[in-house]
Amino acid sequence: MTTRREEDPDAANLVTVARFNSPLEAEFALGRLKSAGIECVMPEEQMAVIYNFGLTAMGGIRLQVRAEDEEDARAILADPGI
Repeated sequence: MTTRREEDPDAANLVTVARFNSPLEAEFALGRLKSAGIECVMPEEQMAVIYNFGLTAMGGIRLQVRAEDEEDARAILADPGI
């Protein structure tokens, strides 16, 4: 049995830059990062659809980026964009 980290060597290089309890907020943040050219993933994306009411208990939806993009990603997410 292999884990996701064993199958994908890049997965070990991912850091969580934000957590969301709302799938809509998570998608919005994901879109902001992708539009800035930052590759990102939401590992719990499908779980959020299935277990929407259990998101808080699961720790929310994580938004992850490569470690080298962490500083830029956090700056983009901190900017309200107004």
